[in-house]
Amino acid sequence: MTESVEEALCTQLKAHINTYHLKTFLIGFHGGEPMLFGLKRFRRFMNKLSEIAIQTNCRIRYSIMTNGILITEEWINFFKEFQIGVGISLDGPRKFNDANRIDFKGNGTYDRITEKIRLLQTNGIEPGIISVFSTALNGMEIIDFFVEQVGVKQFDVLIPDATYRDTVQPIAVFYKDLFDDWYDSHANSGVTIRIISSMVKGLLGGQSNSITLGLGAITTVTISTDGSIEGLDVMRVLGKGAVTSSLNIQTDPIQAVQGNDLWSKIRSASLNVNARCKKCEFLNACGGGPIVSRWSAENEFDNASIYCDDLKEIFGHVWKRLKEDIYV
Repeated sequence: MTESVEEALCTQLKAHINTYHLKTFLIGFHGGEPMLFGLKRFRRFMNKLSEIAIQTNCRIRYSIMTNGILITEEWINFFKEFQIGVGISLDGPRKFNDANRIDFKGNGTYDRITEKIRLLQTNGIEPGIISVFSTALNGMEIIDFFVEQVGVKQFDVLIPDATYRDTVQPIAVFYKDLFDDWYDSHANSGVTIRIISSMVKGLLGGQSNSITLGLGAITTVTISTDGSIEGLDVMRVLGKGAVTSSLNIQTDPIQAVQGNDLWSKIRSASLNVNARCKKCEFLNACGGGPIVSRWSAENEFDNASIYCDDLKEIFGHVWKRLKEDIYV
């Protein structure tokens, strides 16, 4: 990100907060690897954002998603100073993580990532861990790995990004096992699995607080390092140019994203689900499934999720377990 893009972002952010009288705002740093921004430059940027928060009387919350390799005690002090929530990407035990996450020399990253997780914990930061579903592990194994071997209590297991042009693996058995092991053995010990929490909240009539599952408008805006104002970056799975935008923070206000075709379609689809979904008993909890999983070349987002049958099976199982323990 150039200095000019950074200045433009700060200017537009302050104007946006003031124009819409916002009391809270969430900024997530991810990429790529956001820590490549450099600590000195990052600190200057955060000081500017903190000043905006004071001037606008808006609580700006921050999070960062990183592979963690660059974390030092100096970085940890920085995270603490600006109250930045830390998420670490780790795909499971060494052989699975190192098959997907290697450095520029082709070396695995597992040992370095887990070392940085311990460093964070030693210094009082409990990171959230992000992994992705894999057929290589079952639900019980992934919980045992994160809780017993890595020693973390907050993690997520993402449903793989896929559209109707992809061939997907069944996910129902994995997530049912994940829920059962959490519910039977870990729910009362402080272990939180974000996707499971979203499911439970939705099934009990609440808001999932997730852009993956549950009803609610998806209004996420992505600002790329070149200043481009784009829609949900997960849609990059559609290929080169899928999220290309003519909008730029150096010339356009943040709210101009409403004129971005992809952003508008995503927001509309998040509020207006497919006809099949409207009839589903799990509509509130599922919300139609991950937005990217609804996309097809023929109907764009006007589909049930490609994972629909699996999601219904998962929600049905979770609800069956929950209702056995609900007393009025």
